[in-house]
Formats: sequence, C-alpha cells, structure tokens
Amino acid sequence: MSKYLLLFFISFICICAFFSCTKTTPLHPLPANYRLYSFSKLHQLNTQRSYTDKYTFSYNTNNQVSQIVFTSNDTSIPNQVIYFTYSHDSIYKSVYGVNNSHKIDSAIFIFNTYNQITESYEPYDTMQYSYFGKLLTKESYLSFSPYYDGISTLYYSANGDFYKSASQVSNDSTLVFNFYTDFNRTGDYLQLNSFCRYGYNFYQNDHLVKHMNSSGYTTDVTYVIDADNKITQTNATVVDSIGDIYTAQYNLQYITF
Repeated sequence: MSKYLLLFFISFICICAFFSCTKTTPLHPLPANYRLYSFSKLHQLNTQRSYTDKYTFSYNTNNQVSQIVFTSNDTSIPNQVIYFTYSHDSIYKSVYGVNNSHKIDSAIFIFNTYNQITESYEPYDTMQYSYFGKLLTKESYLSFSPYYDGISTLYYSANGDFYKSASQVSNDSTLVFNFYTDFNRTGDYLQLNSFCRYGYNFYQNDHLVKHMNSSGYTTDVTYVIDADNKITQTNATVVDSIGDIYTAQYNLQYITF
C-alpha cells in the first residue's frame, strides 16, 4: 500500500455499498441560492476512540470560499483559521493557529481558464494535474519524496464519473470507484474533502460517490437527503485489510445568499 494512497483513504471515508441514499419525499428542485455554512465531522475508530471536528465556511462576493474556521475537541489537533485569497490564475491558502495566530501552513494552487487546478505547491509536495473535459485524468508528483518524484496516478472515467485510478507506485495503488445515480451536489464525499483542501469542488464527478475499493481498504458512503434535495448528512466507513473500522459522520448546515 503506497503512502499516498493511505493518506487518500484516511482523508476520504465512505458506508456499505448495498445501502442507498435516504430521502425525504416528495423531493423539490435543489434551490440555487443555498451554500454550505458548516459541517461537523464525528470520527470513530472501532469502538475505542471518537472525537468531533467542525468546519465553518465564509465566502467572498464572488461566492468563493474565503475562510474556513476549523475546531476540534481532540486536544492533539490545533484549532485553525484557513484563508483563501484569489488573484488572477492563483489561489493562495494560508493556515493560522486560532490561539496563537502563528502561520501553520500555506499553499498555492494554479488554475486554468476552466477554473481547474493544474499545479499545486504545498510544503511537502508539488503536483501537476491534467484533465479531459472537466474530469481529472492524471496527477503527477513532482516533489513528494525521492521515492515519489515523477510518479503519476492516472484516472479513468466514463459517463461523467471515475471508475478507476491507478498509480505507478504498485498494484496496491489501484482504486476502484462506484457511484449512485443521484446527481452530484454539496455534501458529496469527495466534494466535502476537496472543499477543505482546495476551497472548491476539485473532482467534478457527475454523481454522488458510493464506494471506493483497493487491495487494502474498502470505503463506502451513504447520504441523507431532505425534501429540497440538499444533503444533510454524509455517513462514511473504511474497513482495512486487518478488519479495523473507521467511520465518519458529517452533519451539514446551509445558508441562503
């Protein structure tokens, strides 16, 4: 199992492939003037340890994420304020500690005329991204560690969604995707995690992700959808090769604009 795929799975967690989205009926068209205000994320590792994080979002006049306030009741994780600044073809991300206001982290994301990130510069890795249409086709690690330099991951898609990604690192790095027929919207599992990292929906899949599988991890997700077609809860589970179970429950709140 590659180090980067392990990070991918720990960051991205989903619940059993045989479940479907839970919906309140009747469904109304998804309102265009809703945006994500916050979500709480309850983590659980087996039955041994749990903690809760919360992410609260602010937006600029262009409806772009401008600030995320992160808090956690896990004392080992520092509370943070994350700022996103937009300039020409770049997104500048700065992370500060809430209590002492010192800078913890920073990143720069370069995007093209289609608002797709083509390069990212973060403290421990520099990456390039390629696309076919709106979907990611390739990510290349330009500098992650001597072992990963020049390594690429290829993404394969059909009908607007990924069905597989494969890294050059090892066969263990192949990841298989499955999706619901429900259209993508705020609350999609991939979208939630990309919001926190990049400030926007990076992956652009057409439908809600349902299941991800590799030789070492199985990841599944279900959603609770209200009468306005908004996702109000995302439930996720990862089971690793030795049977450890990690779950995460996201509870979403929205505001109108």
